[in-house]
Amino acid sequence: MTNSSVRGVLSALVGAALLATAAVPAALAQDFDPDASIHIGSLYEPQNLDNTAGAGQGINEAFNSNVYEALFQLTDAGHVEPQLADSFAISEDGLTYTFKLKPNVTFHNGDKLTSADVKSSIERVTAENSKSSRKSSLKTIASVETPDDQTVVIKLSAKSISLPYNLSYVWIVDHTATDITSTEAGTGPYMLGEWRRGSALSLERYDGYWGTKPTNKEVVFQYFTDATAENNALLTGAVDVITSVQSPDSLAQFQNNPAFTVSNGQSTTKLILAFNDKAAPFDNVKVRKAIARAIDDKKLLQSIWGDYGSLIGSFVPPTDP
Repeated sequence: MTNSSVRGVLSALVGAALLATAAVPAALAQDFDPDASIHIGSLYEPQNLDNTAGAGQGINEAFNSNVYEALFQLTDAGHVEPQLADSFAISEDGLTYTFKLKPNVTFHNGDKLTSADVKSSIERVTAENSKSSRKSSLKTIASVETPDDQTVVIKLSAKSISLPYNLSYVWIVDHTATDITSTEAGTGPYMLGEWRRGSALSLERYDGYWGTKPTNKEVVFQYFTDATAENNALLTGAVDVITSVQSPDSLAQFQNNPAFTVSNGQSTTKLILAFNDKAAPFDNVKVRKAIARAIDDKKLLQSIWGDYGSLIGSFVPPTDP
C-alpha cells in the first residue's frame, strides 16, 4: 500500500470535517496494493446508519462522501463544490434554485439517480420526525419540484445564500429505500459490506462508481470504547489509521516515532465550557459574565491541548460560512 491509498480514505473523512489529528504508520508508504484492506480505528460507532435518525457523529465519519454523496460537498478548506449537482442557476429574486444532476450516476443497487431521489432526500431531512441537525437550516425551502428526471427546482420562502452549503449535508438516498437504519442506499465510491455492532463496519469498493474509482478495495472501521486501547491498536499494527487522538499526551507517542505520520487539519469539533443557566447561581447573568471574564481562555486551551487547537469565541467553527 502507498500513503496515497490511505489518503484516499482520509480525504473523505476530512470532508465530513470530523478528522482533527490522525496517525498512520509510515510503513504504509511502501508497496501499493489495489486490493488492500485499510483498517481504521475510531471511537465513534454509529447508533444506526441513518443520519436523520439520531445516528451520531460516527455515521458521518464512516459514510459521508464514502457511501453517500450530496448535491454539493464541503472541502477541507470550507469551500462548497458541486458533487452530484452538474450545474445550478438562481433566479433574479434569489428564491428559486434550479439544479441539473450529473448524468450516469447509479446507486449501489443499480438504480439510476433521478430528481425524485433528491426530492425525497431533502424531505427526509425536513420531515417532522427528522433528527437531522440541518433540519432548521432548510426551513426556508417552500417546495421541491421535479420537472424531469435530471432537473430539481427548489423554491424558497425567503432568500438563503447558504442553501448550497446546507445541501452539502443532505445525503442523496435512493427514494425506493424505506429504512436505512441498518442498510444503505447511496451513490458513493464505497458500499456497505458488513456491520458487526459493537465491533466493526466494513465498506467495499463500488465498481460502478461514476467518479474517480476508490484506491482501496475495502475499508474497515474498528470501534473502540477506550482511547488507550485504540492507540495501542495502532502501535501494535492492529489498525492502519486512527481518526483522532484525545489529548496531546497520547499524540506524543506517535509524533516522535518515525514509524508513524501525524496529519493535522481543521475540524468542526468544539470543546465548550457551558453553564446550566437554570440553576443558581448561574441563573444570574452577572455571575455568568463574571466567571467568563475570570477565565483565561488561552491558558485553558494550553492546559487541555497544548499547542493544538484555536480559540473561536463562539459555537461556530471557522470553516462554517
